[in-house]
Amino acid sequence: MSGFLEGMRCSECVDWGEKRNTIASVAAGVLFFTGWWIIIDAAVIYPTMEDFNHSYHACGVIATIAFLMINAVSNGQVRGDSYSEGCLGQTGARIWLFIGFMLAFGSLIASMWILFGGYVAKEKPIVYPGIAVFFQNAFIFFGGLVFKFGRTEDLWLLLTASRFVMPFCKPPESGLGLPLCNTEIMRTLPVSATTGCYG
Repeated sequence: MSGFLEGMRCSECVDWGEKRNTIASVAAGVLFFTGWWIIIDAAVIYPTMEDFNHSYHACGVIATIAFLMINAVSNGQVRGDSYSEGCLGQTGARIWLFIGFMLAFGSLIASMWILFGGYVAKEKPIVYPGIAVFFQNAFIFFGGLVFKFGRTEDLWLLLTASRFVMPFCKPPESGLGLPLCNTEIMRTLPVSATTGCYG
């Protein structure tokens, strides 16, 4: 699912290869912001407990925690390709991600229950707070999915590797070429970390 943006081809408008992470991050941020903006709007318009029960904000808070939990674990840690093992290694990363998705789906389902059970079934004259709770959680949920699966780790792994490897490189004598690397140090580094240096 992490390659769903690769199937979209519009070479004239956007270079997806280099700007994929930027576009996915901005889209996820807009979705997250829109969700919270909708619920703030509902809370301002309906400040009384009769129209909008303030305990319904718990769904949005749980969805936000789930958003952070889902995106705190990289895909490499889930697959076991990570450089560091961490606290519980690959199993811990998978458990963390599973709990994050459980919280995300749970808050989305709870927001549907609030909309239908608290507003539609009771035939309240004001339904907008229930709709706002549902859309808040839906936008946060889809923002989390876009941020998790819309980005690619290859681009930022190259940047991280180049920051790690470049201190072991010396500039070329003429100043016109690419940096030359100390091959003894380079042999001790992981193969994927050597992509930031040319010798």
